Amino acid sequence: MKDILIIDIEASGLYSDSYPTEIAYGDPFSRNIESYLIKPTTFWQGLYWDPEAEKITGITKEKIANAVPACDIAKLIAPILNKADIVLSDAPEWDQRWLNMLFDSGGIHITPKIESFHRFVNQINPSAEYRFLENNLPVHRAEADVRILMECFIEEAWTLFDGVE
Repeated sequence: MKDILIIDIEASGLYSDSYPTEIAYGDPFSRNIESYLIKPTTFWQGLYWDPEAEKITGITKEKIANAVPACDIAKLIAPILNKADIVLSDAPEWDQRWLNMLFDSGGIHITPKIESFHRFVNQINPSAEYRFLENNLPVHRAEADVRILMECFIEEAWTLFDGVE
């Protein structure tokens, strides 16, 4: 069986010069989730902060000022993410960008390639209806969003996944 992780990253905005503010990842088989608010590096503090993103996530500059430093999180999670066979996200392009920023802060240049959650589930179950996901829209906090995606994965692909190599 493949080692799968589902990941979600919240950020200071949806712009090329925004930065990660929270990360969560979880194993859909064990249902274990890890989540961290991210203290920005000195360099990131000069990047874009979107007041709308703050409203949506509830993550403020004050909250992340006392969070775990980005480089420490990168060093902590790199072995876990690099061990996974598949890392899934509902926004792989954005999450890959922010994950790369996070790993760069820790001097880690080997990053897993994040794949599309929806594409992966559709490969496992072409008739996936995403009822669970539609009824539990993401709340824009990393841990809650990972939990919702994990439940959707279980609903749509769990029973079919057992035979996939």
